[in-house]
Amino acid sequence: MIPGHVSAEISRQYNNKYIDTEKPSATDSSHNGLNSLILLKENLGIVFSSVKKNLHSKQSDSLIVGAVPGDSLIITGNFTHNGPIIVWGDGILRFKNANASVYGDIYVWGETATLTIDSSYIYCPQQFFYQRNLVAAGGGKIKVTNSTLDYGGLSHSLLATDSAYVEMDSVHNIGFTTNGVYEKSSIKISRTNQAGEYVITDFSNLNFDDANTVLLWHQIPAGAVFNMDFPANNNVAHYELNNTTPGISGINYIINLDNCTDVMWALMPSSGSDVSISNSEIRAIGLWFTGSDTVEVNGFVNNSDYTNFTAGLSDRNLNLVNTSVQTWSLYTFEQAAIKVSGCIVGEIGAMEQSYVKATNIYVDGSGGYYFCNDASFVISVNTNTTSSLRTAGNSILLYAYSTLSNGQLLALDNSVMVVLQSLIPEDPIALDAACTWLVNLETPYSVYTDTLVSLNGSAWIDKTPVSQLMDFSYYQLFYQFDGDTTWNAITPKITQEKYHEPLALWNTHGLQAGSYVLKLLVADNFPDTNKMEALKSITLLPAFLNMEESRNDDLFAFYPNPVEGSFTFVNNSGGEVELSIMDIYGRVIKNFLLFNEISLIDIGYFSAGIYNLTVKQNNRTDVFKIVKK
Repeated sequence: MIPGHVSAEISRQYNNKYIDTEKPSATDSSHNGLNSLILLKENLGIVFSSVKKNLHSKQSDSLIVGAVPGDSLIITGNFTHNGPIIVWGDGILRFKNANASVYGDIYVWGETATLTIDSSYIYCPQQFFYQRNLVAAGGGKIKVTNSTLDYGGLSHSLLATDSAYVEMDSVHNIGFTTNGVYEKSSIKISRTNQAGEYVITDFSNLNFDDANTVLLWHQIPAGAVFNMDFPANNNVAHYELNNTTPGISGINYIINLDNCTDVMWALMPSSGSDVSISNSEIRAIGLWFTGSDTVEVNGFVNNSDYTNFTAGLSDRNLNLVNTSVQTWSLYTFEQAAIKVSGCIVGEIGAMEQSYVKATNIYVDGSGGYYFCNDASFVISVNTNTTSSLRTAGNSILLYAYSTLSNGQLLALDNSVMVVLQSLIPEDPIALDAACTWLVNLETPYSVYTDTLVSLNGSAWIDKTPVSQLMDFSYYQLFYQFDGDTTWNAITPKITQEKYHEPLALWNTHGLQAGSYVLKLLVADNFPDTNKMEALKSITLLPAFLNMEESRNDDLFAFYPNPVEGSFTFVNNSGGEVELSIMDIYGRVIKNFLLFNEISLIDIGYFSAGIYNLTVKQNNRTDVFKIVKK
């Protein structure tokens, strides 16, 4: 009952309160390249606003080439720029034999705007993956030859749209590139160590020659038919796809590939598409949900071999015959809403004003990470995740009763991330103007009647100094006998935030043994007071089951109690003793074998709470309680 329960009074309408397309992050446009698979051209409106503001304001951190007609700049030697670079209009920027460090995004935007990088080393450091973008729009052209593009070994984004042209010849990439190719843009890649992945849409044109590590995402729009038997993975001598390819209709982009290695195939079927794949090894299938699509999604499992499989989706046809799929991923757009259950997927991403509710799934990170963007809303309950969580734009993510085994939890832009009663490797972090919540009851799991029980956990709301979002107001703890409807207050409203420390002492005197539910409520300071509740089951055992403390002051003693750092243990027995320190639900934290009469025991690194000291010597056992402050 409890692990699946989510009680939240945060309104989804929050998404519409703070949307301001005139306020993109000046130093982090990661909302344009949030995930490892999809770069959305819809976000270009936000970027365009940023570029216009930089052109008019001539911000000191922006290098602008093309602010006046006929503008050009050649950079050679060592060069460092702390901010975005904008090549605009008919501007021309050339790096020639340069060693440049650029701490910002690069935009090439205009009818004849041109960026060339020749025989140069371009270093674009990132604090986190997909922080940096290289964008070509309008008729902008980017040409890179005999150069190294170093993104600190982290994934980064390249976006080409409108009629932009990007050419890379003999380029060494340090960091994986995710490329979004839209409208009538063109990309030509020759002789590179790592071409990256390409989300291919619209009327775009892509050519690859002697390239290594090429992952091709074929976006399949509504109404399209895509019947394909892909060549074997890895080394591909030739691959060509266009609207005249047998079995293909409704596809307007063109792909030509020659003499490439480590080639992988991927699909992005939209609602309304008709897809049949035979005798193929598919690296990934990313299902797109668009429009006002409302679909239940279940049964997709990574690393599956399909003899004859038809996906149980009501909005499209997807048939796989003698085909394997390494990774399934899910992406929502526009006002689409999906309910996901019983799946093992590589990535989930929500964009625009879409909605995702996921229960009892596993996101293994093989396709990227778990994210939401724009004004989307994601609820994830009973989810196991082995990838990073990220929110951006004006999105909201509620991650409840779930487990994250590794990866970061980052909230960017104006987003809100709420972590509720979940196991996570580190606390969520708010950047830009974002906000994060952590509402967790951590210990104990079982206790005894007629005792004072330390309830430990976290109750806080953090935001950045520039954030206009909610902040912490108070927390309060309650309990009820399992099955009752009335909550009993353990504490009044407490206005001090707590970070992995005691939240309250629960007095169980007079309570009957049995199953109880604890509730931790955290409220924000907004006028309408958003509240989040974490529920935790706990067993209250009869007092007679608790080991009575056996005290023999002539033999053993310890001091001080309570203890903050170390305590002294005195052994007057004249013999060897085994000392065990256990938490209040019986797990052994530390064992000691003591020979000396006086021993100093350090528990300064223990969490605050009550512990049992068990002293064993021959056939006798003595038990003491010690309080760690």
